[in-house]
Amino acid sequence: MKTIITIEALVAIDAIHRYGTFALAAKSLHKVPSALTYTVKKLEYDLKVSLFNRDKQRATLTQAGKKVLEQGREILKATEQLRKSVQSVQGEWDGELKIARDSIISEQKLFDTLHLFNKTKINADIYLSEEVLGGSLDAIENNRADIVVGLTGDFPKTKLNTFKIGEVQFVFALSKNHPLVKIKDTLTSDALKNYPTIVVSDTSKWIPPKDSIIVNQTKVIKVHSIMSKLKLQKQGLGIGFLPLHLAHPYILKGDLVVKECNIPKPSENVYIAWHKDYIPSKSFNWFLEKFKKQQWF
Repeated sequence: MKTIITIEALVAIDAIHRYGTFALAAKSLHKVPSALTYTVKKLEYDLKVSLFNRDKQRATLTQAGKKVLEQGREILKATEQLRKSVQSVQGEWDGELKIARDSIISEQKLFDTLHLFNKTKINADIYLSEEVLGGSLDAIENNRADIVVGLTGDFPKTKLNTFKIGEVQFVFALSKNHPLVKIKDTLTSDALKNYPTIVVSDTSKWIPPKDSIIVNQTKVIKVHSIMSKLKLQKQGLGIGFLPLHLAHPYILKGDLVVKECNIPKPSENVYIAWHKDYIPSKSFNWFLEKFKKQQWF
């Protein structure tokens, strides 16, 4: 029987849904928009259904399109696992390993492990990426990462293997020159609301994004990493909570000052995570072993 749903078509539908327009999806796949339009229209013709509503600015999926995407993503995951499995039997090349680091994890800690890996005889392509908040879970669930270091929050325990690597504590830290430093009492939400909050944007593409706005600020400055947030707060450009282990060196130097505030920010458990369906390679097993022994905080 002739197969009318191709891998190319599933990749195209996935990209259009993620990026919202044919043009942006085509750019992400290094194709021209007309090529994606042709691929989708041909599949719609063969299936005799419409996959996208095109009457709005964004290309939104029809019910039929949602069904194709839902089951198509499972096919794409299975295809990726098959590719890795086949490549792993070749012996000399161990394939590729995608490692995502949550922004709360020190970049240098990961680099230290990579230095050790480079001394091994395992030949693999290593891809490093950075995620924020729900982006870590999103990366695992949607095949953007094989292993994540720094997963926090709620996650589906039935789908993931996890290993706790520690606990992150947060402090409300301000520039030594910030006006709020002069206030001796515990800071209240009323005292904070007139100053910009520095917020790290969630990198999730599928899971509903979270944010870290502490009060209803008149101004919010959004950045893409914890380190950018730390640098802006160190310069007095805004306020907010910071992971203690990352802020600690600057607190010791006096660049940041820890203040008590009446807004709670509980500590969070931090995990290494990987999907239960993932077929481990030599490089994966090597990194997992090292990650479990690493002192991250």
